Amino acid sequence: MEMRTTLLFELFRDALGTASFPQEHLSLLNEDTLRALYAVSKGHDLAQIVADTLGKLHLLQGNEVSQKFLKQQMLAVYRYERMNAAYQKICAVLEQERIPYLPLKGSVIRTLYPEPYYRTSCDIDLLVKEEHLETAIRVLSEAIETEKEAERAYHDVSLYFKGGVHLELHFSILENIPSMDGVLSRVWEHVSPESEGLSRQKMTEEFFLFHQIAHAAYHFDKGGCGIRPFLDVFLILQKTNHDEKILTALLEEARLSSFYRHFVALARVWFLGEAHTAITAQMEQYLLGAGVYGSFENRVVTAAAESRGSYLLKRIFPSFENLKKTYPKLAKLPILYPFYVIKRWFSIFNGKKRKRAVNEIKASMALTNEKKDDITALFDTLDLRKQER
Repeated sequence: MEMRTTLLFELFRDALGTASFPQEHLSLLNEDTLRALYAVSKGHDLAQIVADTLGKLHLLQGNEVSQKFLKQQMLAVYRYERMNAAYQKICAVLEQERIPYLPLKGSVIRTLYPEPYYRTSCDIDLLVKEEHLETAIRVLSEAIETEKEAERAYHDVSLYFKGGVHLELHFSILENIPSMDGVLSRVWEHVSPESEGLSRQKMTEEFFLFHQIAHAAYHFDKGGCGIRPFLDVFLILQKTNHDEKILTALLEEARLSSFYRHFVALARVWFLGEAHTAITAQMEQYLLGAGVYGSFENRVVTAAAESRGSYLLKRIFPSFENLKKTYPKLAKLPILYPFYVIKRWFSIFNGKKRKRAVNEIKASMALTNEKKDDITALFDTLDLRKQER
């Protein structure tokens, strides 16, 4: 493990309370190293955690990189307070209307972190039953001022409230991967009211953990999931209890047992300091340079089982299943598939999307056979290549 990577995770361990930062490494945290740590941690939306630890170690001295860390920490606190205030309003509306709803992701997980602002989110994620979706959209839009019209996507509707808060109101948590979706489709069988009389629901510990793994696997396969899901799962395992037999059954049904095993092993390397295996070392290399949302190179690499020509052809003519995620109306009007393919082509002509498409083609052409083979082997080991699509 490169020294800067070692230092990064030693800072995380100190923040989590699993191990104090080694005194003998303090001298290594010079300005150049802090600048590199800032770039990596910000790319994974975790600079606020590093900033807090550095502050406790009295290493934020007022220079440029120290100011950047402090800015990210203050921004994370602000984002948390703003999100939490909006979350409370949203919950109050749904409780008043007696609409069952299930908080997802950061809204639930941040309570496990040493400080809630450590766990940032770009949006608020809630799940409602599809039959309650239109009612939920209506009452929320009437009670809380919105900035623009609701936008429907593959498995959620986006509501944008005044002040810049984004709610993803899910009516499904499916990932468009049949082996996972067979389990995820049964989410409402694994919930119960958070307390008597509340419409707010909570998942069983086993299903909650399974959902984090399934969502991480989806993003891992699409180019990277970042460090944060590993933090989430690590804290869930550290601070909650689950029935191992029930979890194992869910993972096996979804074909995620191998991914889960290596995922947890890497989390223990990062946050407990355990030794790498060959697989966790390769996973680390794949993830660290990609950031929260993965990278172009990784997205191209994950198509390694295909030829470049086949990969590019699928990008130009996406499958019906993939295209309807971008254009949900297509699901009801499949005859319009050619029209939406052309519409997608024209959308790529705008500046940002055109640049992304060009970069993707360049990354595909520059990909070496050696890297393709390495990633193919990794995905085979994790059983991600066996997922039905």
